Amino acid sequence: MPRPVSWLPRLHEITRTVSNSSRSHYDRRDLEKLFELQSRAAQKMLEMLPTLQIGNAHLVDREVLLRFLERVREAEDVPALYAELLAEKVQISRRKPRSLVRTDIPPVSLDALPSSIVLSRGRMEVNFTTVTELAEAMFALARILESEGEEFAQSFELLKATGEERRS
Repeated sequence: MPRPVSWLPRLHEITRTVSNSSRSHYDRRDLEKLFELQSRAAQKMLEMLPTLQIGNAHLVDREVLLRFLERVREAEDVPALYAELLAEKVQISRRKPRSLVRTDIPPVSLDALPSSIVLSRGRMEVNFTTVTELAEAMFALARILESEGEEFAQSFELLKATGEERRS
């Protein structure tokens, strides 16, 4: 009799985590953390799924992982599903991905703007002493724009209709 699937009781939580993730691909270590598996079990999971090889790393696409989790949810016999997936395993793709996001970066709000950045409508001033400080400030600003772009635009863009700043 096959061993029970240890992560099955957490299937909903794992699916939600993958669905809400901004990352595009998962490697063996990511699967270890996500499914709370040992290295060998995570490697066996990778062997069942279609992967993309970049260097020595085998990565599974987030959408492929979501389809796998959906199939597990619908399956009556998960070990039989594992055998089925191994039988239908496709060739490892060596093509380059169009985009690769390997980590989840939480969204940042405008309240987290670094003190080295001073903003006013139509102007930005960045104070720094090293290029590293500048890069960190610009990265924080980029994350804010990604998560709150509309609010940022409403607060700091010049009004084009009158050419004057809107008073808040």
